Amino acid sequence: MKSNTLLIKVCIAIFIMATGILSATAKDSAPNPYEEATQVEGQNLVLNGNGPFSVNRVKLYSVGIYVPARKSTAEDLLALPGIVRVKMVMLKTVESETMSRRFIADIHANTSKEDRLKIAPQIVQMGMGFGSVADWNIGDVLTIDWLPGKGTVVRLNGKQMIDTLKDPLLMQTIMKIWIGESAYDAKLKKLLLGEKG
Repeated sequence: MKSNTLLIKVCIAIFIMATGILSATAKDSAPNPYEEATQVEGQNLVLNGNGPFSVNRVKLYSVGIYVPARKSTAEDLLALPGIVRVKMVMLKTVESETMSRRFIADIHANTSKEDRLKIAPQIVQMGMGFGSVADWNIGDVLTIDWLPGKGTVVRLNGKQMIDTLKDPLLMQTIMKIWIGESAYDAKLKKLLLGEKG
């Protein structure tokens, strides 16, 4: 009887260790959604930085910024010519209305009234696009690409969400959500500007 009990305990211990090893391996080998480099419209871009966006310590999504050349200040990043990509990956399921309100609120906090008036119709279009998604689910990928000569292209899981938006001021406005003077998440701002967490 004792030998059977000992055998059961040994089996349980082996199972726990094996499960732990498998879990660690799965975690370690999970693909990083932010490659160090990517291509957009044939142009090579590098990852300037990435990190999670948190509200009240709850991580809603992660975001990364891809640019032609790395920069360490918001001013230099916003002034870069060429293609720019913002990539967001959802870390939590969020209702569309919440995402839309968050987006509008963050733009309002980081832009002047004058700039908002200039691109008001495009901000409304983006807000409506965000609001048209039933729910933002864990793993959903949003890309926002500034393509010189074309405009800002917004895709959710590879599918274009709204018409291409032409005004170059819009992309800068979007980027200011995370790297503007009044960016909500100061820690994320530092990560996007290349500081190590």
